[in-house]
Amino acid sequence: MIKNIIVSISLIFLIGCFDIYFKHPQPRGGKVFNENLEQILISAIPNTINSNDRNSILNEIINDTLKFIEIRNKQKVFELELQFFNSATIIEKFIIEDIIDSIFQDAFDGTMRSQLTILEKENIICFNKKIEKGGREVYEIPIIIEKNRSGNDFKFLVAPFIWSLISSSDDRKINHMKKQLNIIEYSNSGTFPVADPSYMSLRNHLKNAPPLVEFSSTEVLALSLFGILEERENSDRKKYKDIEGFINYTEIEMSFIFSKDQNNFTRKVFENMGPLLDKLDKK
Repeated sequence: MIKNIIVSISLIFLIGCFDIYFKHPQPRGGKVFNENLEQILISAIPNTINSNDRNSILNEIINDTLKFIEIRNKQKVFELELQFFNSATIIEKFIIEDIIDSIFQDAFDGTMRSQLTILEKENIICFNKKIEKGGREVYEIPIIIEKNRSGNDFKFLVAPFIWSLISSSDDRKINHMKKQLNIIEYSNSGTFPVADPSYMSLRNHLKNAPPLVEFSSTEVLALSLFGILEERENSDRKKYKDIEGFINYTEIEMSFIFSKDQNNFTRKVFENMGPLLDKLDKK
């Protein structure tokens, strides 16, 4: 599901036209990340989350067909309980390693974690993927994890270096961003920006320029569980025949994209798209 969200939004924004690449893995001066991602997720999730909490994303997913959702953290596995309008109930179990692998394979288009350069500095974790662009080796960063300094929770920043360009529709903002991130534009098979920022410049940029989409740890987990469940349902129709058609996975994806603060994000994106495209046409 995370992959579907990234692909869908990228198509809206002309398939990565506004992405920024990096000369070196980020953050500068970071150390190799050696913590256990599975344990980070386990620690960030409460023992129980359910759709009765009006502040939970799960409350936004329930509808006339799907009446109740609960996620239970069993430390080594997560349980997803779904109750439907016809009294049908399913309880699915998910191994934590499978969830983490699903998140990162989706986000990095099948790339395994072992193929990524993962660096950490203070509370910022960057997942760097080496690619070739215009005949050069550069790094892209589809995901950053920002850990909460005072607790176990974290933010999952998707495409953190796309939205900044979309929102920068005037010369002053663009020039400031180029200076802040130390951006050099390479032009070989098309112009693309390559950045080489200091650590503090990177932090300031993340603080002031929102990512394309931002998820909490709970939202990342829920999104991944429904994504895996969709795969299970598609591969074994007989097993899930009692709930066939009861879960609208596309609607669930949209709930995550456009929930609460994301509504404001989407409105700002479309407000800025017109002026920016006009500006790019004149170059």
